Amino acid sequence: MDRDTWLKYYEAAPTVVQEYLIDRDRASKNEDDAQAQLAYDNDAWDRVMDVVWDTVFAGLSKEDCRERLRRLAGDRKPEDVEKAVLFHVILPLADLISWNVEGRLQELGVPLADIQSAFRVSLRPASYGAATRRIAALAKIHLLSEEMVRRLREVLISSIKGVRTIEQVKETVQRRQGDGGLGFSREQAEAFGKAMTDFLASTQVMPEQEYAEWLNKIEQEGNTKKEIRDTIETSANPEEAEIAGHVANKLMAPAHVTFSQDEAIDAAVGQIGLSGLDEYMTKRLRNLISTRLRDVRNAMDTKAVLSRAPQVGGMGLSSEEADRIAPVIEKFYQENHQKIEAEERGQIEATAIEQQKKIEERKKRESEEHAKWFQEKVQGINPLAAAHDQVVAAMKAGTGGKDQTLDISHKSLGGTTIDGVQPPPVRLTGLTEEIGGMGVAEFRRLAKTPETAVEKIKQKFETLKQESFEHWTEGIEAWHRSPMQQQYLKLVSESFATGKPVAALVAERRAQDPSFISPEEIAALVQLNSQIHF
Repeated sequence: MDRDTWLKYYEAAPTVVQEYLIDRDRASKNEDDAQAQLAYDNDAWDRVMDVVWDTVFAGLSKEDCRERLRRLAGDRKPEDVEKAVLFHVILPLADLISWNVEGRLQELGVPLADIQSAFRVSLRPASYGAATRRIAALAKIHLLSEEMVRRLREVLISSIKGVRTIEQVKETVQRRQGDGGLGFSREQAEAFGKAMTDFLASTQVMPEQEYAEWLNKIEQEGNTKKEIRDTIETSANPEEAEIAGHVANKLMAPAHVTFSQDEAIDAAVGQIGLSGLDEYMTKRLRNLISTRLRDVRNAMDTKAVLSRAPQVGGMGLSSEEADRIAPVIEKFYQENHQKIEAEERGQIEATAIEQQKKIEERKKRESEEHAKWFQEKVQGINPLAAAHDQVVAAMKAGTGGKDQTLDISHKSLGGTTIDGVQPPPVRLTGLTEEIGGMGVAEFRRLAKTPETAVEKIKQKFETLKQESFEHWTEGIEAWHRSPMQQQYLKLVSESFATGKPVAALVAERRAQDPSFISPEEIAALVQLNSQIHF
């Protein structure tokens, strides 16, 4: 990516991203760490960073990112290159990326605790549960059980809603677990309080239901854009591709591209009357006005950019010129912001309606295909159904095609009478119900080892996640209600009450009942619970 292209992306990025990218103590250090770890020379590292910028700014897919890094690996292991680049350079900007960077790092073997404790530029909101875990990770506090997560989540919510002050939060988490606290040390409480204050200052935190609605909206907009791109790339019909292209120009253009805003920017540039600007600096001025009209920057930020040096994204104007121009931009903001906002809202609503219609059509089509597949599958494996069809066909053939009722409930077959026998009711179990009914016996039937069984359960969650966010959250809630999870939580509660370690309680129970949950299974559950949160 050449310098001019990078600068355009930089200027269009949110302010917090810009500040991170010019922060030598963070962004530059992260790049240096990754380059040193992989032992790249400067020229080779520039090619790696091209992949980074295309991923962060230009929407490079996970597969294309992996492939391009693989080609640049040389004699290094491609997985090591991908892991270092993702963790040190891309993860801090993961909120700008559509695919799951955290999930890919876990696949590469990076511990979840390391991922959650890494610095992130926060652009997206977080649910209460996710915020609880991220704050604990930033404070380097390991949450040993879901019960601890639940209690800490309640403390966080009470602080957000103003029920507890920060000092009351620290006092609460230092209480003994038997007294309703979490048993933190003074140092842990101080670290948690600081991490919570910093996190809440930079990240919007919301209930899980609101987060699900927000995420669904984002996914809908993303799916609409992907479907348009696919239509343009794959359509054999030139007219269809052309129509999709026109729609793409409206939906995929940056949010500031509206008719009202273009007119307002033109008028503002004319009234500002800066002479001697080249084409590039003129575009920078227009972009600055655009970000103010859309309320991306406030008035103070806008004035700061006017006087900031051009080398770091500013206009390089004197303080007198900045004082003259800032009120002009602010006047156009007051006159045009509401109209521009209404236009953008209309575009988003139209996109959402169109996408919802496509989703409903796709669900209907998939439901019909699944029903057809299920019917064929059941008939293919049910010999009684097949035999019944053959008998009915034979009777029709023997009666000239006339249908007759066949009742075999009290008939004699081969000298053996079947009387009063009722077939068992058929019950179809979905993944959510299967997870919700998971007991120790069912868990052990999944695989020979607890670790393998956990992997299979995670695959079930991944399947639910691919279906929809709602199915995924329903699956997690079902798991929390499952007999196996409840048995584990009872052990944790008993451990809190008695002061005995969970391992000791398990040993006592297994001495009486060898089929009781084992320490290895407990360890596997702890690992699973740490990876399936909102």
